[in-house]
Amino acid sequence: MEAYWVKWKKTIFALAAFGGLAFTLGFSYNYHLPRLKSWLMVEIEEQSQKHLPLRLWPQNVEIQVLPPRIRFEEIRILPKPPIDQTVSPSSIEALEISVSWLALFRGQFRLSEVELIRPHIHLKVPHLLTQPEKPVGPEAPKAKPSFRLQSFYGIPLDTLRITALNMVAEAENESLFFRLKDADLEIENRFDAF
Repeated sequence: MEAYWVKWKKTIFALAAFGGLAFTLGFSYNYHLPRLKSWLMVEIEEQSQKHLPLRLWPQNVEIQVLPPRIRFEEIRILPKPPIDQTVSPSSIEALEISVSWLALFRGQFRLSEVELIRPHIHLKVPHLLTQPEKPVGPEAPKAKPSFRLQSFYGIPLDTLRITALNMVAEAENESLFFRLKDADLEIENRFDAF
């Protein structure tokens, strides 16, 4: 008879521990996750205002624990001077960022994928086809730094994917209009792969 009660006590204790864990997870999910989302959206806007040449305003954030992924939805992009003369306010339907499990097991932090979904970009540039005359002498502009595809190896990112890119570029001095509609691009970094 006593062994019967011991078995019941163990069962009740295990069920209570499991129920407590489920309650804690549910409470954290319903209470802390919305606060984390709000904080993250405000922090992204503040940091982009301070450190980037444009302001980023995500309207919604979804956080997924397994597999670790974060998704920003309805991102508004507002350029700040001096690039506001070239880039018009733009938008991105969604930005998904996921962490590489394989790199975590190797003791590294890498992103497995960054995906931009339906970005809409509008550019206004003075020249697309012709080069403007360059001044000679002390008023000559300094060479702008260029991005080489080889520098992609140094970024801890496995795949960069752009889905359904819509881009419009207007060359004001050439009366030229350029449109790219529903274009896809994928860059895969296999430099440090198994």
